[in-house]
Amino acid sequence: MRFSLILIALVFLSHIAQGAEVAIGAVGTTDAGPDVDTLSCDADEVIVGLGVKGNDPVAGFGLICAMKNNLRVTRTGPSRFGHNPMVIEPPIIRQVCPADSLLVGFGVYAGQWVDRFVRLYCVDAQSFEPKDDFVTAIQPNGYQPLICDFSSRNHLSSLRVSTGLWMDSAEARCVEAPAPVSARGRTDAEREQRRHGNPPVRRGRGNPVNAKTLNSAGAVGTLTRTARPKDLACASFERISAFRVTHRAQQDLLDIQLQCTNRTMSSRARPGPSLSSSRSNKKDARVQRTLASCGTGPLLGVNARGTRALKRLESLACLPDKPTARSRTVRIQLGRPVEKKHRLRCPPGEEIRLLRVAATDRLTYFEPFCGPAP
Repeated sequence: MRFSLILIALVFLSHIAQGAEVAIGAVGTTDAGPDVDTLSCDADEVIVGLGVKGNDPVAGFGLICAMKNNLRVTRTGPSRFGHNPMVIEPPIIRQVCPADSLLVGFGVYAGQWVDRFVRLYCVDAQSFEPKDDFVTAIQPNGYQPLICDFSSRNHLSSLRVSTGLWMDSAEARCVEAPAPVSARGRTDAEREQRRHGNPPVRRGRGNPVNAKTLNSAGAVGTLTRTARPKDLACASFERISAFRVTHRAQQDLLDIQLQCTNRTMSSRARPGPSLSSSRSNKKDARVQRTLASCGTGPLLGVNARGTRALKRLESLACLPDKPTARSRTVRIQLGRPVEKKHRLRCPPGEEIRLLRVAATDRLTYFEPFCGPAP
């Protein structure tokens, strides 16, 4: 019997250690309203702010979420708001932690309901040091802070809210952060790995992805000893939606940079990895940058010209606007209209996941690799 109790206790403690949520308290009258909901961001996101509706009393909360590996890109998460038909609907005010921070709590005035929102409590995502002075004790005037134990690297993971006409209650839940996160969205282990070489692009949550796991759509140009290839790819939760090409008078192609778009939420494309030629930094009035974009993507293929070296990028094949169409063409017309034309296309059901390029004093090699979306 004693052995069984010890075993149960060890299982429970290991569950806590693996990141189980812990409720730290509630404000208002718990579960008093007819609508009760638990709000949380997606598994690959963290809470960095709140959307607060009304403030005398509070009508409800919504979450503001950010990707764990890029805390600066936020989206509006799930919400729960009360509704009083006798009053004008109040606006939703976004309250967001400073850049590269995590939300560890919030402070409100509360009695029977959540009467007034006061502030967020935020910590640095890497050191877990407070961003400003914390008032951690309940005040006699009704002020009640709900704050995770950030000294143990806990941060806010979900809210259980109850609403009717207004917000009746809010319960905060916390979880321990798995590893320190840097300002650029990398864990300490990832930054240490990058000091000793560029790690492979990762697909999904664990399996490394490189050109060997994908299918080549064909190549333009040849690789030489003076032009080493470089593989460019977006993060596993993103797709390649565009190229930004630097060129000289629309003739010599000098640089290329990927543009990456999140697969699960509508957001602007971010600048991805790039390759520059030896002439990219020289000042020249004829050097320009052109964006060749598929919108939000994905990118299905490229038409290019060249034999021994890349000479021209003619057009992109993008996801069609109509389901009956095979693809949608976006014309680029960059480079010299000479030599053999190559039609580099992904097979049905796949998209360009990685781009292998090389350069000397200009771009000389271009090879897209295709694979299914993760």
